[in-house]
Amino acid sequence: MRSFLQQCKRIEEIASKVYKQFADEKSYAKEVRQVFQKLSDDERMHARQIDLVLQANENDIDVTPMIAGEKLDEAVKLAESFAREVEDKILNEEKALQITVQIEQQFVKFHVQNAMFFRNLKLAELFNELGREDEVHLNTLRDCLKWWHSERKPILKEIEL
Repeated sequence: MRSFLQQCKRIEEIASKVYKQFADEKSYAKEVRQVFQKLSDDERMHARQIDLVLQANENDIDVTPMIAGEKLDEAVKLAESFAREVEDKILNEEKALQITVQIEQQFVKFHVQNAMFFRNLKLAELFNELGREDEVHLNTLRDCLKWWHSERKPILKEIEL
């Protein structure tokens, strides 16, 4: 079970790193960088929460994953492929936002498919909360993309002319 949780933690860490890279991109609008920083901080917190679970006594981590290990491996590989796609590249704001939406959509799908049965109700609530926060991330990103298209994109088009 620990390896399952370690893989979940790895996904959160990768997402945090990708979002932090976007947050540090000085060519992005301040508003966009703030969204990426918030997402990075949230994903880092998710990884810490899972790490706390991993520090618990093995008997306290009584979890039955309802998803095949291959699906978890696919999720980790997907996160790693996103990280490679953006590594050492400066993407325009729109592309960065679109990639982030794709990441969060995949994470939400994974959480929905990854219904787990926890005998420990505190652990069950933790993972339910992670799924809810991914939904919030998606809504935040959608709002940011709407803002970007209405406020930022016209300005960038003027600069290009």
